[in-house]
Order: sequence, then C-alpha cells, then structure tokens
Amino acid sequence: MASGSNLVPIVPRLQGEIIAHTIVTLIVLLVVGLRLLGRVRGIGLGWDDGLVVVATVSCHLNLAVRF
Repeated sequence: MASGSNLVPIVPRLQGEIIAHTIVTLIVLLVVGLRLLGRVRGIGLGWDDGLVVVATVSCHLNLAVRF
C-alpha cells in the first residue's frame, strides 16, 4: 500500500483567492449575525432580515460550488 498523499498542490494565486474569500466570508457572517442579534433584541425581525439571510446563504452556496 502506498502511503502517499492524494492532495493536489495549490497554485499561489488560487491560495490567495481562497484566503481572501475566507476572510470576506467571516466578515459577512459576523456582520449579518450581529445585525440579526440586534434586530432580535431590538425591534424584531422583518422581511428584510429574511432577505439578508437568503442572500447570504445563496452567496455562500454559490462560492462553495465554485471551489
């Protein structure tokens, strides 16, 4: 049995894109999460908050399919 790895080396440009997407994703999730937390503690959730959640999930699913 071979003990080698099946990993494909990542091109430096692609590695930079993955890092950038990860950072932006974390910022987006933090901002959306804080918005929802503020709305739940404050005036309550509205239809626009639902659209924000749908757009965020849709965007992340699109990125997941690309990579």
